[in-house]
Amino acid sequence: MHWKGKGVVAACIVLPLAASAQIGNGGFEESPIFNHWATYGDAQILGSSIGSGPTEGVSQALVATATDGTVNADVVPGSGTTEADLEAGLGLASSSLSTLVGAPIVLASGISQTVTVAAGDKVDFDWDFLTNQTFNDGTADSIAPDARWNDFSFFSVSPTGNPAQAQIFILADTFFGYAVDPGSPSGFDTGFTITPVTDPFISETGYRAFEASASAGGSFVLGFGVGHVVQAGAADDGVNSGLLVDNVRLAPVPEPVGALTLGFGVLATTLRRRMTR
Repeated sequence: MHWKGKGVVAACIVLPLAASAQIGNGGFEESPIFNHWATYGDAQILGSSIGSGPTEGVSQALVATATDGTVNADVVPGSGTTEADLEAGLGLASSSLSTLVGAPIVLASGISQTVTVAAGDKVDFDWDFLTNQTFNDGTADSIAPDARWNDFSFFSVSPTGNPAQAQIFILADTFFGYAVDPGSPSGFDTGFTITPVTDPFISETGYRAFEASASAGGSFVLGFGVGHVVQAGAADDGVNSGLLVDNVRLAPVPEPVGALTLGFGVLATTLRRRMTR
């Protein structure tokens, strides 16, 4: 399987030919909780009380490296699982996540669903990365990101039964939008904004959209996850991060595959943003 594209906004899936099927419970509205989805570690269904999202319906999914339930009663205490457990669930090769980020992953959580994609189908979803590892409130008390604890969120696609061909895309890490700014009281700029007080994480990217277009079809595992990174030699800071996901959908596209592929470069240069506060 090969993905073509620029950044994480759009991608082109190359898989064996097959008929398409819909993603089940892509808005996380169905009962029982996480119907059609498999969960690993700390995975919860939330409404709007967290102060960010949902972008569709009244529910959204949260996966977190850990939550303690002290800020918002709707966000119950939970803890992530091991990297190995998450990789097995998402159909990823062993140690592929830590290899991708170049550091050990202490805690990880995620969700997955196996779907069948046909040539020309599109997979779309909305995501919002949350973290306590960094914040910038415009003052000298702001905390810049630190490579020793560079938590990250990701989207993965793995052909069923073939983890060696899986693709992993980092949606955001703690250096999202980071730039040194000597003129700022904090000394840096960031792509994060401060969350509402009802959110157990202090910083968020805001909801953004990802779109992937399939140039061929097949059965594969869609995965969404978050990892808590502790660089080798560093002590665990015990600070956590999360990923909100909503409105996951698979849309058949009637245009020829060639037309989709040619138009992909334009698609990849645009970023559709949704922010709900």
